[in-house]
Amino acid sequence: MGRNTYGETKLEDLYHKEMIMKKPTDIVRVLEHCLNEDSQKNLMHLNMDTEVYETRRMFSRNWVTPITHKLPQLQSLSIYNRMLTSEDFQAICSGFPQLQMLNISGTRLDNLSGISQLKNLEVLSIGNLKLGSAMDLIDVFNLPRLKVLNMSCELSCRRQNCCDRVQFLPFLECNRTMPELLSLDISFNILPNHWLPKLMERCPKLKQVVCVGETPTLTRGIEVISGHDLKAVNQALKHYLTMENRPMILELLDLATEILEDASEDDIPLVPSDIQDCVEIVCRINDIYQSDYPIHHKSAPTLSFLLKNNCSNKTKVLRCLRFICNFYLDNSYFTEFFPKFE
Repeated sequence: MGRNTYGETKLEDLYHKEMIMKKPTDIVRVLEHCLNEDSQKNLMHLNMDTEVYETRRMFSRNWVTPITHKLPQLQSLSIYNRMLTSEDFQAICSGFPQLQMLNISGTRLDNLSGISQLKNLEVLSIGNLKLGSAMDLIDVFNLPRLKVLNMSCELSCRRQNCCDRVQFLPFLECNRTMPELLSLDISFNILPNHWLPKLMERCPKLKQVVCVGETPTLTRGIEVISGHDLKAVNQALKHYLTMENRPMILELLDLATEILEDASEDDIPLVPSDIQDCVEIVCRINDIYQSDYPIHHKSAPTLSFLLKNNCSNKTKVLRCLRFICNFYLDNSYFTEFFPKFE
């Protein structure tokens, strides 16, 4: 259920166990079981993400405060898609002063007041939240070291109507500056007219904007990452692989499949180098996420359409597809939680 490396713990399969147990998980006891006292004291990275909608409430109540006492050196915390109460969020802000990275995307929070206590925070993910006004996120502008801000809205959340894709609008309405921000991800947000000049005024050091789902706007000095064609999808996949943003990797695999399918059915010519780049990055993703069923499930049609579009390295594609098929055959356990792999 857990994977431990020096200073890092990732609870990879926790959400499947939760669905079997059908009751809230005592995450404090789980961590005590996985980590001895020395490991708890030295732990720097903790990942407790989930993706299964029904497990969002399946942590025992008031779980944050005990963990803050056990993990005094924690620098990175990811709780993507975990339901957070405002009390739990305040406990995170006051109890983890060393945090440099925080992912609270999909936690259903509706106000980020108090986050300015995390003075060392450099990377923050706040996508798929319920922020309704500028005042709900204005405290983010009081993070003096923030360099990377992710406000992307993944498809799973859009389907569940748990966010309205307008988080970027109150961000602009705050009319405050982020002097150290280098990278901003606003993928699948609704963007107003003339948004980029306004953004550059507020973020003078900005070097990169990620806006998958929108037509890119070219601006001198700013790298714009989108997903409007296969070359752009490849670039975005490489970016999200570097950022370890698995939910957006899943989004981009769907986009790649759609582009490749349209090209195959309508005889739309694709640039051979773009096809080959797609082969390399999709195979690399499956090599990195070797035990990840959703990644394999999304990758299989992408790889199949790469074959139909006459990719040059068919042996590599077939080898990857064979691995995916064998993984499915060897792990029928996953069929309880995900659609059947065809």
